[in-house]
Amino acid sequence: MASVAMALPTPDTQLVTITIPRVEDYPIIESSTLNGSLHRRTSFKLCTLRYVEIHCSTISECELDNCKLFNCTVQKSTLAASSLHECRTSSSSMEKCQMTSSPLAFRRFPPELREMIFQGRITNITNNRRRMPKILIALRCDPEMYQETLRCYYKLNSFTVLKSNLPKCLQVSSKALANIEKLKIKSLPLAPSDFPESFWRCPRVREFSIEPMSVNELFSWTRFVLLRLHNISKLRVAIATTPGRSQRKRQCHRGLLLSLQRLDKHLECAGKLERVSTGKFQYWIWKAPEGERLRWRGSSLEMLSG
Repeated sequence: MASVAMALPTPDTQLVTITIPRVEDYPIIESSTLNGSLHRRTSFKLCTLRYVEIHCSTISECELDNCKLFNCTVQKSTLAASSLHECRTSSSSMEKCQMTSSPLAFRRFPPELREMIFQGRITNITNNRRRMPKILIALRCDPEMYQETLRCYYKLNSFTVLKSNLPKCLQVSSKALANIEKLKIKSLPLAPSDFPESFWRCPRVREFSIEPMSVNELFSWTRFVLLRLHNISKLRVAIATTPGRSQRKRQCHRGLLLSLQRLDKHLECAGKLERVSTGKFQYWIWKAPEGERLRWRGSSLEMLSG
């Protein structure tokens, strides 16, 4: 899949804080006997409850018989023949009770099918590249599913570093960095020394892309990245389809095209034109043999020599 041309929005890897009413704000029922009633968001204490259905409540020091509890907290109580769904209990005794939980619906599918679902939703980002996929936002409340979706997000799209978004890149969390699989450098000049040190701890990066403006940028960045990220198996270089109008831009463009064979020598594999494009760029690809990674051969002095 082609990488996203614009800088991807950086996912917020922090969990969403969900605001719920405080327990102190619940109405309190104390020292009472209740039969066959329905209650929500209530605090019960020292009560006898029979055939009562209770949702999102706290129950303390009560006796319950044939009750149905949903999303409740039960403390120091005695329960008989009751059902508890997604409830937390402590210091309580139960007899002939049933406790159940219901995981997020996504968990019922095997990982391969979940990935297909995620891909179908995440690839829509190409239509609106500055907007975070809604499925990523929705799953922030589930740490495991969020990380699984985040891996799919970075697998499908390139994480693009520009001079303009460099400050935001410095704030990317280590968890997000660990999921990046495609890294792209764009809108040069951006020197390797400007690059965030934290990005060299990206174990999953398999593909590196660059849009160089000169031979020096192409060679210095390629060497710099391959010496630091040791799992890259694919290099993707975008070169303008047509040179600029100025003499300097035409010289740089011609130099880039002539330098590709020298890049073959340093990478010890031949680059191939990915496709003939009528757009702004033509894309050249270098791929390591199956199961291997790209390596830089030669010194920094050799790379700029004719």
